[in-house]
Amino acid sequence: MRELVRAHGAELRARYGAHSIGVGRKVVDGRRTDELAVIFYVDDAGACDEPVPATIPFTPAGRDGPVELATEVVETPPTDPAG
Repeated sequence: MRELVRAHGAELRARYGAHSIGVGRKVVDGRRTDELAVIFYVDDAGACDEPVPATIPFTPAGRDGPVELATEVVETPPTDPAG
């Protein structure tokens, strides 16, 4: 997952209107699960023309084919680096 974020983070942020992308645990019904997910941090989940899909296909180094990576969307304002 970190490989995806490093290799395609800028493209994914632009495509889905995210101000940040990370890796963490999926949250279902307010509870953190054991499933890892690519987390998209957005100001407003409904503001982007293309919603974040439930999974993203990615072929990591050393694999013959793609794997489906779960996603999570978190609505939060961007952090202020100044303070």
